Amino acid sequence: MDGSFATPCAKRTESGAWVGQRGRHTGTWARALGHFFLSRMAPVAVLKESTFGSRRSTARPLRNNGVTWKSSSKKRRVRTPREYALAAKLGQVELARRPFEELSLRIFADTLASCDLPQGPIVEIGAGDGQLRRLLPPAVLPRLVATEPDPAVSRLFRTRHPGVPLLDARAERLPFETASVAAVVGLCVMDVVPDPRAVAREISRVLKPGGCFVHWLDMSPVLDEVIDLLRQAELVSFPNFVSDPSAGEWPEDLYVMSRHGLAIVIELLREAGVSLARPLAEYSAIFCSGASRAATAELIALQENGDLRRALASAFQTAILSAPPGIRAQLASCHAQTVSTARHFDEQMHACFEQAHFDRRSWIERAWQARARTAPERRYRSCLVGEQRHLSFAPQPPLCANAASAADEALIELGVLTFLATRMQD
Repeated sequence: MDGSFATPCAKRTESGAWVGQRGRHTGTWARALGHFFLSRMAPVAVLKESTFGSRRSTARPLRNNGVTWKSSSKKRRVRTPREYALAAKLGQVELARRPFEELSLRIFADTLASCDLPQGPIVEIGAGDGQLRRLLPPAVLPRLVATEPDPAVSRLFRTRHPGVPLLDARAERLPFETASVAAVVGLCVMDVVPDPRAVAREISRVLKPGGCFVHWLDMSPVLDEVIDLLRQAELVSFPNFVSDPSAGEWPEDLYVMSRHGLAIVIELLREAGVSLARPLAEYSAIFCSGASRAATAELIALQENGDLRRALASAFQTAILSAPPGIRAQLASCHAQTVSTARHFDEQMHACFEQAHFDRRSWIERAWQARARTAPERRYRSCLVGEQRHLSFAPQPPLCANAASAADEALIELGVLTFLATRMQD
C-alpha cells in the first residue's frame, strides 16, 4: 500500500487505566483473523493509493525482568510492571507526536500569545511524563507548575524533568488559593478526567479574573462515553472505512449505523457465504449487550488492524451489490453516517464551562510546513486531532488552504482542537 490512515490515541485515565490500546487481539476480530477471509473478497477502492483505518496505539507492555532505573533522587529501584507499561505507552504517544513537534510548538505559542494573562503561576493539569512542557515556549516555563495525580506517572515525570516543580494533585482539587492562578493549561486531559464539570468548577475557583484555561487536543478523544451514547441510540460503531476521516472541517473518525441496518448486512453476507458474517454478528451482539467497555475494546481491536478494516469495507460493498432493490431501499433508510468524536468532545467542553463568568471559544488551529524529503520518507503526513495520514501524494484539499510543497519536499500538516476559556469578573 502507498499510504495509511491511523488514529494514535493511547491515553491514561485518572485512575491509571489506559484507554485506546489492546495488547493483542483476543476477541471477535481475532477469530475473524483466523479465517483469513480477505482473499475471498473483491477489493474495494475508497481512495486510490491509500488505506483507511485507525490506530489507538500499538504499544504493548514489556516484561519487567528486574530492569532497574534511576529516579530523580538518584536511588536505584526496580521499575514495577505497571510503571514499565506506562512508560511504554507514553513513549508510543510521544512517538506519534514527534513528526509534528515544530508545528505543535508554533500552535501552542500562538495560543498563549493571544491571551493577555495576569501575573501569577501557570498550572498544568494532568502533566503525565511532561510531554507538554517540551512543546511550550521557553518564556512560559519559569511560571509553569505541573500537577499529576498518579504517583507512578509522577515518577516518570521527575525522572524526565529532574528539579522541575511537580505537585501530586488531581485536577478536581488543585492546591492553590482562590483567584491566585494566571492560567491553567492541559494537553489531552479533559477527555479522561472522571468528572470534567468538577474540573471546570475548580479551574474557575483558582483562576484570577482575566486568567485563562487553555486545553489542547492533538490526539483522538477516548471512546467510552461516545460509544455508550451511540449504544443507547441503538447504533453500532465502526472505524470510518467509507471516506477519508480528515477530509472535512472535523475529523470524522467513526461510521455508525442502526442495529437493524447491520442485521440486514449480516444476513446478506450469510447468504453470499462471506466469512465476515459471523464475527460481525458477534460484534453487533456485544454492542447490544450493554457492556460499553467490551464494545469499546472490540472497536479498538478493529481500528488497530488494517486488513480487517479493508475486509469490512469490501464486505459492506458485497452486501450492497448483492441486495435486491427492496433491501437496498431499507439499507438507505438506516441512517448510516460518519461522526466526529472530536466534535462531541468540543460540545461537552462548552457545556462544562457554561458558567456565566467564562468567556469561551474553540477552534481547530492548523499549521503546515514543507521540508526537504529524504528517502524513504513519503511526500505527505498530517494529523487532524489524532487522525493521521501518511501518503505518497498530497491530498486535495489539504488541511491548510495555503499549504504547498515542491516535488522534492515533504508536506507536514497539523490540526489541534484548541479550547480557550477566559475567567471574567464575578
